[in-house]
This record gives sequence, C-alpha cells and structure tokens, in this order.
Amino acid sequence: MGIFPAALIGFVLKFRVCGIIIFIIYGFRKCQKCQKKRGSGEKMKKLLLVTILAAFITVGYYLYTLHTPHAGSDNAKDGVKLMSDIATSDKKQEKAEELELPDNSEQLETLNWQKDNTDETVKEPYPTAKASKSSVKDLLQPTVEDSNPSAEDSPQLTAEDSNPSVEDFKPTIEEIKQLPAHSMVDTTLFTDEEIETLFYSTEITDEIFSRINNISYTPNDNITADELRYIKLLHIGFDEKTYIGELIVNRAISDDILDIMKELYSARYPIESMVLVDEYGADDDKSMAANNTSAFNYRTVPGKSSLSNHSYGLAIDINPLYNPYIRKSGSGELLISPENGAEYADRDKDFPHKIDRDDLCCKLFKEHGFTWGGDWKSVKDYQHFEKN
Repeated sequence: MGIFPAALIGFVLKFRVCGIIIFIIYGFRKCQKCQKKRGSGEKMKKLLLVTILAAFITVGYYLYTLHTPHAGSDNAKDGVKLMSDIATSDKKQEKAEELELPDNSEQLETLNWQKDNTDETVKEPYPTAKASKSSVKDLLQPTVEDSNPSAEDSPQLTAEDSNPSVEDFKPTIEEIKQLPAHSMVDTTLFTDEEIETLFYSTEITDEIFSRINNISYTPNDNITADELRYIKLLHIGFDEKTYIGELIVNRAISDDILDIMKELYSARYPIESMVLVDEYGADDDKSMAANNTSAFNYRTVPGKSSLSNHSYGLAIDINPLYNPYIRKSGSGELLISPENGAEYADRDKDFPHKIDRDDLCCKLFKEHGFTWGGDWKSVKDYQHFEKN
C-alpha cells in the first residue's frame, strides 16, 4: 500500500516524471524486501507485475495529460491571471487617486478632444496609462479646471453686475432733447421731475428758422420770428407709446400750451402726430389728412382773404382727421377738410378721438381761455382752438 502514497505525492506536486520514478524505485525496493524476508518467489513475481502494471498506467496517464488540457492547470492559470489583473487594477486606482481623476479612468483611452468653432471635428485621444501624470493633468485642465473654476478663482459678481438694470443704458435728458420730433421715448427710465424738463420752449433759433423760412413762415408785416416760440414736448400716440412732439406758437400762449400738453400727457390723452406743418410743405390739407397736430402756419382762412389765427401762432389744431373743419359753400355744398375726414363729420356718431364739449382736451383749452371751433355757428372747426 506504500506504492500509492508515493505516486499520489508525485501527482499532487505535478512532478509526473518524478512520481513515476519514485513509484518504480519504491516498488522494486518493496519487492527486494519481500524476497529477503519471505524468500517466496511467487509473491515477489506478483508484486513485481503489479508494480510494472502500475508504472505503465502512470506513464500512460502522463502521456495523455500532455495532449489534453487539464482542468486543474487551467484553473490555476486563471487564478494567476486574476491575481495579476487585480494587482494591475489596484495600481491604476492608485494612479487615478494621485491625479484626482474619476474611478472610471480607464475611459480616458476612449474619450476625445473636440476643437471649438470649427465645422471639422478633430479628435485626439486622452493619454493612456503610459502617459506621465503631468501630461494627463495638462490635457484635463481645459475641461476640469476651466469649466468648473473654484470660488477663489471666480470673480466676485454682485447682483447688479450679473443682471445689469436699464439704468446702465439710460440716456441723459440732454440726449433726449436732441432727438427729432416723432421719436419714441421710454419714459419709464425717468422720474416725474426729469420728464417735466422735456416740456420746454425756446426762441426761434437760426436752425429752426431755416426749417420754416419761406415755408410756413414768409416775410410779412404782421408777425416776426421773434414773436414766436418753438415748443418741444411729450405726447402719447395712438399706440399708447410716448413720442416727442413739436409746435411753433405765439410767445403769448406758449406757457398755456405747455401747461395743457403736460396735463394731456399725464392723462395719457392720445395725439397721433405732432410735427411742424413744414414737414408737409406748409400744406394744411396734407397735414390734416395725416392727422398731424400743428399750430403756426402763415396762411389765410379757407375761402377768405383774411389771415387765420394760425398765422399769428395763436391757434392749434388737435387730431384734425377725426375732428374736421366743416362749412358750406356759396351753392350750399358741404365742404369738409380734410376730405378723408368726411366719415367723422357726423358728430352724433360715437367714435374714438372725437372732440366734444365733454372731452378733456376741450375742457383744458377752455379753462385756459381758448375758444373752441366746435362752438362756432357759421362753420364748425372741431379740431381748432384759438386765443385772441
């Protein structure tokens, strides 16, 4: 029975050749001992045959394992490979921790850079495990450090810096005054005191006179430019927005006009347009057809040779299209100016922008001593207010 432990030791240790040699030597030594002790040739022969047979079996098994994979051997190799992988993974993890990279740093081999502001994408791989630590950090800086700056690196922005208010873009009062008539203005940027400064009058400067000379103003013996005043103001348009308006009036009524226009503006009374009649070539019909509010225009009364109070700058027409001038000709024909205001000649109708006795505009002018053309008997001039 001692033969089998010897062979087993050889197989377990995977020294197959040594196991066979030990097996044979051990068997023959047993045979010699049996021969000396017992002197029996028959027993020796049987033991020798068993030893030789066992040796052949052992040799055959060894030759078989040389050509057939052994499960135990594969498992051992797999175990060695697993231990190697674990060791490699631990080393990678240690490097990742030193570089402060994410645990899944193996993905660095598959990530790519993309150049900005180009139609063509150029890809470059992140560094592999062979790259040095410094090269990895240099390549990661654009995406890690720049995209997520620390609080120390970030500029300290206040609420005003990050969300600038409209005050940063607020024009000055002087800049507003330089804007031409019919310019839109955002008055929400200004205080009431600042808005009031945008209602003012000046003498007729050379610049203004060049705009009206030989147009609305012609040299005459009745009125000089020195007796006139240029007014600039704000008014609410039909679109409910604020616009710059301009008028030329007699200096005797300039303060009245400013006070009335301030109150109309505060009440958001709509006036569609307010530019000098010179913008229409001093053609009163064109100005009225465009629903333009105007004052001074050196001209005669329609159908008469006498001068209109507009010639002295003592009259103003408000929203003339919706409040037309109506008179009868010598033949009894009804004449309406402007012609496109005929649909508003019937004052019994209700429509927007109609001036009547209850209208705020009419009330304000009357309070300042003006006469309303809608109260006249022979003609009706619903747009017209004058002061003698």
